[in-house]
Amino acid sequence: MPVASAPTSRPPCSAARPRLGPLVRLALIAASCLALSACTAHMNMTISSRGSYDVALEMRDTTGTVFPQGKPPDCSTYSDPTTLGVPAGTTVKAEPITGDDGLGCQVNISGVKVPQASTAEPNTIVVRDGDVYRVTIHPLSSDPSQDSGQDGGATGAPPEASAAPSDDQGDPQSGSTSFKGIVDTKVSITFPGAVTQSGGGKVSGTTVTWDDPDTVAKGVSASGYAQDSRGVSWWNRSAVWLTAGLVTLGGVLAVAVLRRRTARRMSRRRRTREK
Repeated sequence: MPVASAPTSRPPCSAARPRLGPLVRLALIAASCLALSACTAHMNMTISSRGSYDVALEMRDTTGTVFPQGKPPDCSTYSDPTTLGVPAGTTVKAEPITGDDGLGCQVNISGVKVPQASTAEPNTIVVRDGDVYRVTIHPLSSDPSQDSGQDGGATGAPPEASAAPSDDQGDPQSGSTSFKGIVDTKVSITFPGAVTQSGGGKVSGTTVTWDDPDTVAKGVSASGYAQDSRGVSWWNRSAVWLTAGLVTLGGVLAVAVLRRRTARRMSRRRRTREK
């Protein structure tokens, strides 16, 4: 029976709980967030023209299975750069978050260096290829336990099972499984310049976003110019400043008109008094 066909058949959070294996590879962190069934999984990546990128991850559990209710979430697993396998010089901060949306962890990873595509290890999440950055978030592994015994770094290869969605009806992460209505998912990637390939995501300015959990689970990719504002239209680059300028000009004109009207009224009153 497909998981999405009935609430009682959804994959439990405990079955998809993030394990050490998937977390030791930065390329699979976003996928492990998606594995939190009945939860929130948001990822915002910002790539700098200076050759590095930052990632903000919000992971929330509304079931109390991954993060037990009644006590602050334990985010220590997500705050250790060595455990995550991120490159040297990378800063990792993880803080517990609470609220009506569920308990969870806010993880901020900053200063991740971007390698050249020609020298990058296989399945590196972000590479520079000429004038563009290419980002590939790999498919969610059909069996997270396959990762737990593997060594890896930020550029380690994902398990073979994650190469394509499975059609096996018995697999809890199979292609027949739908995360819609179960996982609140959003993945956003912001490039220095214009988006050159969106991979089916929604483009706004230099940012491409996916909010379909099933699409993210199958893996997404995008590319954009590595130079600041390259490929971005003059209007998009200047719209904010032009709008602010017009608002300011409008305010100045409004004040001038009011002052002129006030001066005319005062002049009329004086003339009336003199008569």
